[in-house]
Formats: sequence, C-alpha cells, structure tokens
Amino acid sequence: MASPRVSSSSSPSRASTLHLHWPEDIDALCRSMIAEGLQVPACTHGLLEEDLWSDGISAWIYRLSQALPLVLAQTSDEPIRRIARRWDSSFPSENNEAYKDLLYQNGVQALFDLREVAQYALERNVPLLLLLLR
Repeated sequence: MASPRVSSSSSPSRASTLHLHWPEDIDALCRSMIAEGLQVPACTHGLLEEDLWSDGISAWIYRLSQALPLVLAQTSDEPIRRIARRWDSSFPSENNEAYKDLLYQNGVQALFDLREVAQYALERNVPLLLLLLR
C-alpha cells in the first residue's frame, strides 16, 4: 500500500492531490471518520454520487456526495487530527518513527485542505468533484 503524498496550494478552489490505493485507502478514511462520530458513508462507493465522465481506460470524474463536504466543513482541527491518526494507522509503516510522523502530518494537511475545499464548495453551492486516475 502506498503512503499518501500531498500537493496543496493556498487557493481553496484547488484540491490536494493524494496518491492512494483506491478504494482501500478511502474506505479506511471513511472508517476513521465514522469512529470520530462523523456521519459519512461507510465506504468509498457511498461517497460517489454520479459518474460524470470516463475515458474508458484510466481516468474518471465523479461528483461526490454532499455528505462529505457538509460534515468536513463543520469539523474542527482536533477531530481532524484524531481522524488522521486513525487513518495513518491503516498504512504500513515499517516501524520508522520519522516515516510515521511524516505520514501523519501529510494526512492532517490533506484533511485540512479537503475541509477548506469543502467550505469553499458549500459557500458557492458547487459540487466536489473527484478525478480518479489509474
């Protein structure tokens, strides 16, 4: 399983780029959010509301369920940090503390970025889109 890597910008209209295994890593994120008491779908399939486009080979665009931005936009920093801690425990870490810390920090930043994008989308009444590349 690959560790998440994050590329982010300061603009809330641009989402972070995560390099994760689909759907396993997102399922783990859903479980981490549910463990924190957030009302999100239990798995990746429940997050995908509509298949908007596909090249039929390696790229898909989905509209995400409103459940995710509604919940994330209202989640404060400490619950996000706890979600990231649960989520990063689902990745193999090779008992390397520096790697574990980097993994956690990347997860926290990705969730903070996703929260900012969710707030942006809700304020402007626009959907969140997911680009999935294989």
